[in-house]
Amino acid sequence: MQCDILNLEFASKCRDVDIVEPILSYLELKYGLKVVREHLANFDSKFIECQPEVLVISNEVGAVENFKAVKLASKLGIKTVTLIAEGDLPGDKDGVEEFFWGWNKDHIFYEDLHLEWSQRAVDLIRKTIPGSDAHNIKVSGATGFDKYKILPFASREAFLSKYKKEKYKRVVGVGGWAFDRILSDYYKEFRDAVDNTFGKEYINLHAKSKEPLRMIYKRIIEENPDTLFIIKHHPGVMYEEHTEFYNLDEYDNTLVIRGLAENIADVINVSDMWLAYESTTCLEAWLLGKQTMLINPLGGDFKRSSISKGSPITTSYKEAQEAINAFYKNGSLLGFKELETDRKRVITRVIEWDDGKNHIRAGDYIYDLFIDNKKKHKTIDSFVLKSLFKTSVRNLIFKTGLIKLSPFTKKYKDLLEFNKLFDPTERESEHQKYLKYLKEFYARSNIQLKS
Repeated sequence: MQCDILNLEFASKCRDVDIVEPILSYLELKYGLKVVREHLANFDSKFIECQPEVLVISNEVGAVENFKAVKLASKLGIKTVTLIAEGDLPGDKDGVEEFFWGWNKDHIFYEDLHLEWSQRAVDLIRKTIPGSDAHNIKVSGATGFDKYKILPFASREAFLSKYKKEKYKRVVGVGGWAFDRILSDYYKEFRDAVDNTFGKEYINLHAKSKEPLRMIYKRIIEENPDTLFIIKHHPGVMYEEHTEFYNLDEYDNTLVIRGLAENIADVINVSDMWLAYESTTCLEAWLLGKQTMLINPLGGDFKRSSISKGSPITTSYKEAQEAINAFYKNGSLLGFKELETDRKRVITRVIEWDDGKNHIRAGDYIYDLFIDNKKKHKTIDSFVLKSLFKTSVRNLIFKTGLIKLSPFTKKYKDLLEFNKLFDPTERESEHQKYLKYLKEFYARSNIQLKS
């Protein structure tokens, strides 16, 4: 099953797929390349099976498995392209380093091409990361946001019917934050990474904010029984009892969306407005024509994305309720219109372009790398040998049924659960969806494809 491009991802739909799929489909339609889409699990064996010229992955640094896949591919002589899932880099040195290196504790630039959301991000990396001037880093724009110019999204009627919530005429969407990262054992295990991401000096503020925020949400829900609140958990939630939404699913006028059950764009699209503590999804809401509001019980003075500058900030139930009342009476959240100039500035600063063509810029860069005849050097070292040995052992355990025996049971049951995140049929459905609507987008944009 040899291929030109191999893409490996955790899940078969949602954010990471939205980052890479328009690029992959473009490479097929424009240049006729053979693309294989696979699950990240057992990535080592996928390299052997597919023998790709190029590996494309949505985010190298967000999880240790992603990083290991990039490292192994590079050492096997496979050209490697990485994008980024969160491209709005903070301005401080520690934050830039954490966003850039993440799980790459080697601090070695293994990829052949890295694509960032904005020129601002590249400038920060060049300024902060020693030796980064030698790395092939380019600006493509945020490809995951192209979908707002390309795809249709769920209608409210169909979405509410799916969950038997058709009786509600008012719908408020609420995006989640990663409170469980600082309030659970996760923080004990990964304290340094969490401190760098959220700012060590603000961890206590976030911890103290969670319960007041939960009570504000609770009261808003109780005081607005005729309004449906669609609660979208942060996709990385592992300990729901430590979130701002704990026990809020007990109300009839709430609909709680967990994990990857729904595409965030569909959830935003069916909502009248979008609320959050802090979330880059506010930018997505603007692209869908939705108004946004942040609720920060202890104030909004903490390390956060510049996206927060485009939304009014409330600190209490009273303020939040008054803003919601104003929206349903006058068509606008209090303070939202006044921030229009800030939102335009933020969009350019964060995603560079909102024309739907970021995936084209990325695809052309990848194609240039693909046709470059320069061969990549292979390095067979202890990391490679260990990876390939683990592949052999894992396959043996599964084929012989040894997985049922201790000490394999726990570890490989976890692997089986990991595998459930990726459904090949669902992944192909996402591929076909993008193919259909990209062809229409290219026709509208007069973009020539391979005949």
